[in-house]
Amino acid sequence: MSFFTEKNVYLNFEAKSKDDFFRKISKIAKEQNLIKSQKDLYEAFLKREEESSTGFENGYAIPHAHSDTIIKPTLLWVTFKKEVDWNSLDGKPTKYAFVILVPNSANNEHIQMLSKISIMMMNQETMDKLVSLKNKKEIAKLINNNLYKEQKESSNISEDNNKLILALTACPVGIAHTYLAAEKLTEAGKELNYNIKVETHGSQGVKNQFTNEEIEKADIILVSADIGLDLSRFKGKRIYQTNIKPSIKDPINTIKTALEKATIQDNSNVSNSDSQKKFKDDGELSSWRKAIQHLQTGVSYMVPFIILGGICIALAVGIGKLIYGENYGAPEGDFFYYLEKIGSIGFTLMIGALGAFIANSIAGRSAIAPTFIVCVLANTADALYPIGGINVETAMGFIGAILFGFLIGYTVKWINTWNVHKNIQALMPIFVIPLGVGLFYSLIAIFVIGAPIGYIMDKFIWALNQAFTSNTNISIGVGLGFGLLFGAMVGFDMGGPINKVAFITGSTLISSGVYEPMGMVAAAIPVAPIGMALCTMIFRNKFNENEKTLGVSAFVMGCIGISEGAIPFAIADPKKAIISNVVGSSIAGGIAGALGVTCLAGHGGPIVGVLAAVSSDRSYGMAGGIGFFFMAIVIGSLITAFMYGFLRKVDQANNFKTSKGFSFKIFSKKTNKIENNEVVKMNG
Repeated sequence: MSFFTEKNVYLNFEAKSKDDFFRKISKIAKEQNLIKSQKDLYEAFLKREEESSTGFENGYAIPHAHSDTIIKPTLLWVTFKKEVDWNSLDGKPTKYAFVILVPNSANNEHIQMLSKISIMMMNQETMDKLVSLKNKKEIAKLINNNLYKEQKESSNISEDNNKLILALTACPVGIAHTYLAAEKLTEAGKELNYNIKVETHGSQGVKNQFTNEEIEKADIILVSADIGLDLSRFKGKRIYQTNIKPSIKDPINTIKTALEKATIQDNSNVSNSDSQKKFKDDGELSSWRKAIQHLQTGVSYMVPFIILGGICIALAVGIGKLIYGENYGAPEGDFFYYLEKIGSIGFTLMIGALGAFIANSIAGRSAIAPTFIVCVLANTADALYPIGGINVETAMGFIGAILFGFLIGYTVKWINTWNVHKNIQALMPIFVIPLGVGLFYSLIAIFVIGAPIGYIMDKFIWALNQAFTSNTNISIGVGLGFGLLFGAMVGFDMGGPINKVAFITGSTLISSGVYEPMGMVAAAIPVAPIGMALCTMIFRNKFNENEKTLGVSAFVMGCIGISEGAIPFAIADPKKAIISNVVGSSIAGGIAGALGVTCLAGHGGPIVGVLAAVSSDRSYGMAGGIGFFFMAIVIGSLITAFMYGFLRKVDQANNFKTSKGFSFKIFSKKTNKIENNEVVKMNG
């Protein structure tokens, strides 16, 4: 059976915009029974575009969706009646598109078949012929000839040329960009008279894998990826890391830069995820940037522990109070007793996860076990020796996790540089490092720094408790001040590093019995997305249809505590949107802080109020706390909505572009293009 037929060809397709095309093609896919849900396919397209634009060069695009809603792998060829703005790599509008639909259950054979389209596009003669054809049967025949022809893996290595470059390519979805970059680098290598072999890390797995002999001979290792890759096998080799776009847009210059600026890394196990770091011009990271990247990696693994643990505790305590009264203490054997145990374990293990994955980001998997154990140990108060009679109650907490994450990470990285006998090498990551490093730092935590740091933490927590719960004007002032600060941090980058500092501070203090900071953060989290959503509803004439649709999504995301719903608005109009978000979020945090709102869950938004996770420490009880919590959200959101609505101009609706990134120089009215393509992505 032919995979591609004339039914898959759409000529002179009418679409006003990329978003309009996604809506129409999703409707067609539903009518042809290719998918289960038109809405789910449309959202899958948008989700992929958030990673990076699927618009390439010379008028071509490869939009693709990977979703359970897709029934079978499908390829469509579309030519547009009028050019469509696709935010392409070369800034030119799109005339032609291959549309790829892949179910999550698709096997490697299907995915490999679809991936050949990316390679087909590199053949200029084939593509010129394709766009010139007007007969659907001839188009289908040409595409099938390229889909089914034999394509053997080749290392492209000439025995007569001793110069060798090894390159790795990987994109988040692993269907188009991965193989386009591979083909571009291969052609550029030939033009520069270099042997080049490209290892692709796509949806069909690792293809064209390097041999040990090739790694030994290689002049450099070029890593072109938007996801983290394990680079430990390249120990001692010169490595250059960049994201995938430069390899597609300017492969020759990418190779030249790599040859000039590649550096030796003793234990290369660095995640080069574009969502976690920003490359400098030389493709390297400063020491400070590296430290921030390692910390953010640890935080990203820690957050699920916080959410699971916090929600379970919130449900157990919140609903339990409704059943047993304010002095709730679930009896052993009660359902809520066990639910609270789940939450407590989550909060215990989150400290280990933070430290372990900081260390993993630095030195690889062998650092995970010793760091996890040491961090949990350092957070266990009765396991620390009472130096000078100091009885520790708070232990080291997340301070210890960060400290030991970096200490053990760099220790293991240093150990990995040792030149040990090959018979011992296999024992290093599973025996020598866990036992030696784990035992050494465990003893340091128990007998040296555990009690002193725990003592300082005790005093800090005591001071916070006194400040927040003394029922005086001082406590109101302290709560207001902290709330304004935390709220501003939450609203500034909507899930980015500054937002995360406030979130992690509030959530980790929950385990120490201080719930007020999380109350402030929880009230501030939904303000930016809900505020932007309300603005699109109140000031409808200042927003286009695409923005209004995004406003609905932002409202839903805000209600469940996801602040990233406001990011598209911040990208389109950074100065006005961010200022509005910061002001509204700050006021929401300040109100919550002044009124003593507490939150037992490491999460935010109206959902934690619905789950009865909020209360008040000012003798207002749960009912008062929930009321103040929602009041703070409503006031903050309305301030953001009206502030941005008054600042925004009507004609800005025509300049709106979406992307899951953030830049203070995005749009130029003179050139009608994005001027600064360097985007720092924000997660969480």
